[in-house]
Amino acid sequence: MRFHRPVSLRVERWTPQLRYPATHRSDPRQTLPPGLLYGMPTRLQIPWPRLAAEFLVIVVGVLVALAVDQWAQDTRDRALEAEYLERLLEDVRYDLEELAFIRERSTTSTEHARLVLDRAWVRSAPADSLVGAAYSASITRAPDLSRATFEELVSSGRIDLLRSRDVREALADYERIINEAIGLYESVHHGILWAWEWIPPHQVEEYEVACRGTNPVSYTH
Repeated sequence: MRFHRPVSLRVERWTPQLRYPATHRSDPRQTLPPGLLYGMPTRLQIPWPRLAAEFLVIVVGVLVALAVDQWAQDTRDRALEAEYLERLLEDVRYDLEELAFIRERSTTSTEHARLVLDRAWVRSAPADSLVGAAYSASITRAPDLSRATFEELVSSGRIDLLRSRDVREALADYERIINEAIGLYESVHHGILWAWEWIPPHQVEEYEVACRGTNPVSYTH
């Protein structure tokens, strides 16, 4: 009778054979996550405090950059406003002097025109005085006004740089008055040109010849 030798069964745990790159064969734990190394799933760890801090830093940086940019733009606008106000002041001073001269010149021309229309004065006046009065009455001078700064403000859309509402309204009123003055000059000038057209050419020549022998400019001043 034969006795069989008992057979012992050994159950071994199977482990997967993982192939690693040649550079990491010596220590695979340096490249594999813990879950893959031990056969267990890994829970994703999100560093919320760090992310919140980084987000806060980014938001604060953007807000600071916008505030600095706005401050720089406001500084440039204020400097440009001061420059425009200075230029407008210079233009107004020049216009006031020009309008004062035009007013004085127009008053003189009007007085001389009345003398020329006075027959009694014409009969008794010396030749130089008569020619000078006629010459002065026929002269018109367009006002040479400085409007470049105001037109630049309007055309470029920078009129809003002037923060004062009173200044903007005063400029609008000033522009309206200037346009009225220019329109008045054009109407008077056209009237004088129309009157010259009715004068016979030979009388115009005689008048020019008479003016050559006199000094009507010194008389009018």
